[in-house]
Amino acid sequence: IASGAGGIGLVRTEHLIIRLNRFPTEEEQFKWYSELAERAYPLPITLRAFDIGSDKRIDSLAPEANPALGMRGIRLLMKHKELFTSQIRAVLRASHHRNIRFMVPMVTSVSELQKTRVLIDKCKNALTREGVPFDMATPVGVMIETPAAALMSRELGSMADFFSIGTNDLTQYALAADRLNANVTNIYDALHPAVLRLLKLTVDDARHHGIPVGICGEIAGHAAATELLIGLGIVELSVVPPLLLELKKRIRKASYASSVLLATEVLQYNSGSEIRKRMAIMKKR
Repeated sequence: IASGAGGIGLVRTEHLIIRLNRFPTEEEQFKWYSELAERAYPLPITLRAFDIGSDKRIDSLAPEANPALGMRGIRLLMKHKELFTSQIRAVLRASHHRNIRFMVPMVTSVSELQKTRVLIDKCKNALTREGVPFDMATPVGVMIETPAAALMSRELGSMADFFSIGTNDLTQYALAADRLNANVTNIYDALHPAVLRLLKLTVDDARHHGIPVGICGEIAGHAAATELLIGLGIVELSVVPPLLLELKKRIRKASYASSVLLATEVLQYNSGSEIRKRMAIMKKR
C-alpha cells in the first residue's frame, strides 16, 4: 500500500503450512486471512489456495520422483478434501469485508474447477446454516499456469470470475524446461512465442466471458515487457513492491494503440531471440 499498489495480487497461502511444517487449522487460517484482508481494506486481496508440493514441501508429504509433475495444487487439495474444506471455510469467513478473491492453482481440467465450485457451495450452505457472515459473491478465479488450462480457458472462463496467469510455471510446462535447473536456462524463456501465444489465447477467451486477466510472474515486472502485456490485453500486473513505482511510470507513458500494434507484431515472430531484440528497442525508449 505504501508503494502505491492497487491491492495484493497474490498471497501464497502455503507459506503458512511451510512456517508451521504442518497443515494449519481452520481457526489459524481464519485469523491470518482476516488480518491480511483488514490491512488491505478496501483494496482487493487474492488468496491462492494451498499450492503445496513441487519445490514447496513439508515433512508429511511423501517424496515423488518428479514433484513438479506430481501431486501439487488442486490435485493435492482434491485428494485431501478435509484440508481444502477447512481452507475454503476460513477464506469465506474472512471475506466479510468483501475484498477477498480466491484462486485455484495448478488447474488442468474443467472438472477440477467444477468440483471446487461444488465444494465452495457446500461450505457456503454450511456457513449460512451456522449463521456465519461472509461474502456470498466471493470471486473465484483460476491460475492459468499449465498449457492445458490455457487451451481450455474458453470453458474455464464460463465458471471463473477472473484469470491470473502464472507465467513462471506456464513457461516451465510449455517449454518442458525446469525453471530451477541451470542446465536449461537457455531454453526457459517467458518471451518464447509459444508462451506469448498461450497468453493471447487466454486473454481472448477471458474477453469472451467478460472476465479480467492478470499476470503474476516475473514477466509482469520485466522492464521491456510492459507495453507488450498491455497490448496483449492484460489488465492487472502483480509484482514485488520495489517494482511498483517504475512499473506505474511505464504504464502511464504507454500508448494503448501502439501497445496493441506491438503485440500484434510480436505474435508473428517465431523465436524468443527476435522478440527479445524487439523488446530491447522498447526498453531504450
